[in-house]
Amino acid sequence: MRVLERKMLRDLWQIRWRALAVALTVASGVGIYAGTGMAIATGFHTRDVLFQRMGFAELEVQFLPEDVTNLPDLTAVPGVHAIERRLVLPGTVFLPDHSRIAGVLVFLETVPPTIDALEIAAGGPLRAGDFESAVVERSLATFHGFGVGDRIRVQVGEKTYESRIDGVVISPEWLIVTANPDYFVPEKGSVGVVFTSLTRVSDALGFTMVNDLLFRLDPGADARAVKDAVITRVGRLNLERVIAKEEHFIWRHMQLTLEAFQVYVPSLVLMLGSLSFVLTFITVHRLVLDQRKEIGALLALGYGRRRLLGAYLTAGALLGSGGGVIGIGLAFVFRNLYAATTADAIGLQEVIPVVVPRLLAVGFAAAVIGTMAAAALPVARMLRLPPQAIIRAPVSERAGFEAWMRWTRWSMARFPLPVRFGLRNMIRRPGRTLSTILAIGFSLGVAIAYVMSLTSALQTSEQVFAREGWDLTVDFLYPVPLEDLAPIRALSGVTRVEPYFRRFAEIGVGGRYESVKILGVPREDGMKRTVLKAGRALSGRADELLVSQDLARRLGSGSVTGSASGSGAGGNSSLPSSASPERSSRVRS
Repeated sequence: MRVLERKMLRDLWQIRWRALAVALTVASGVGIYAGTGMAIATGFHTRDVLFQRMGFAELEVQFLPEDVTNLPDLTAVPGVHAIERRLVLPGTVFLPDHSRIAGVLVFLETVPPTIDALEIAAGGPLRAGDFESAVVERSLATFHGFGVGDRIRVQVGEKTYESRIDGVVISPEWLIVTANPDYFVPEKGSVGVVFTSLTRVSDALGFTMVNDLLFRLDPGADARAVKDAVITRVGRLNLERVIAKEEHFIWRHMQLTLEAFQVYVPSLVLMLGSLSFVLTFITVHRLVLDQRKEIGALLALGYGRRRLLGAYLTAGALLGSGGGVIGIGLAFVFRNLYAATTADAIGLQEVIPVVVPRLLAVGFAAAVIGTMAAAALPVARMLRLPPQAIIRAPVSERAGFEAWMRWTRWSMARFPLPVRFGLRNMIRRPGRTLSTILAIGFSLGVAIAYVMSLTSALQTSEQVFAREGWDLTVDFLYPVPLEDLAPIRALSGVTRVEPYFRRFAEIGVGGRYESVKILGVPREDGMKRTVLKAGRALSGRADELLVSQDLARRLGSGSVTGSASGSGAGGNSSLPSSASPERSSRVRS
């Protein structure tokens, strides 16, 4: 080993604790960059694996209940591989403590289903020939205390279905639940889902009635063309929604959650990278100042400037490599921590981790290059001077601070002796004191900024809903005349009822189509707060509408009246417009 390299290793050992602080800071940046990147990749991978394993429906068609004999033949549609039919009815689940929550009763024609398949978490599968047999989605077991063998009651309209729980299952379409899918605010345990056999109602009715079709497509099939063909053939049905896989609530929620998480990563990595660069620069700068005479003597003895610069670059590379190696280990810790936290927040019970070598390599390379650059800057600046100027005693660090120091010494006279002693040591080296304060500020700023931004994101939806003027939404299966709302208006505690109309539709601009929900709302100031972002408000004409911001962005269209945002525009693309038939209502209590 050459003399300069031995000297550099000896110097690093002398400042080993400061060097360790630099390496750990670099490791934090590498670990967060690669760890969060792999956590996001883990989220997408987990979603894709679970959906593929459980046969998540690639297309779903919802409509008002209809006899299966009146349904068109959809098996001949090009690209359709398989179809399964269900009857899905909203209801109320009675909990063991006699309270109630919103519920969904799913009557399965295919038992066990192969599309949106049910994985058994406890107990056994649904018994097709047993009219009392039912299985419940795991939220009822996890959050409400139901178990295998318990009895459960679900009220649908005026009829109550009482069943025996034979199993607890995991369903891909209910991995994340929300009390109302029109509002993009999931809440674990807010909906109770019960699965039972369709023959249970078919036997009582004398015919088979369904309102939900699940599709599996052929590999490589054009999903858009299949969707268009299916909509054409079921056009005479009273459609509720046509949902492609990418438009399903759980798919979009996970997509938006993980994409939102990606927004924080660059700023967080940038702050940590800046912190590690500053710490490395300060550390090497102090080392260079302390070894000023040694550097000048080495130049005078004939050592070239490139060799000296190379020695400090080697020191920077050692710090970066050490931090990079530690950071790679931390990346797996951060990946597991972030992935598990995100999964728990959105209700996923399983995490399938992945390793992304590209992120590890980029993080390691950035750590080495960054520390080498930070180590080279103070040395390169000094090496521009001749040896005599380098050996000469440096200008006092206190130059330029004399007036401030005189005022500080005068003001310190009132402080106790221990305080004066500490302050005096700080003002003797104001440059180092300032750099230390900046380093601490950077460190605290990273954590505080992350917590504040994350808290702001989490509280945004709460604050948006807090500004809404309604307390409860009621959805009806069929359009209801205005006079039928009188019993609701007469309820104790209800001060105002505002009806609106909602229906599935598609909107197309320039050959681009999106599935939407038309919301017919009153033009006057209502309970729902809609913020106009562009264009003009509704004037009452029959051919005008407002579109949500995300829909306008996806369509890339300026040929609409305007765009709006509100609490109801986040979960599903919506089109507020004027309408008179009423199908839903909001209630203020």
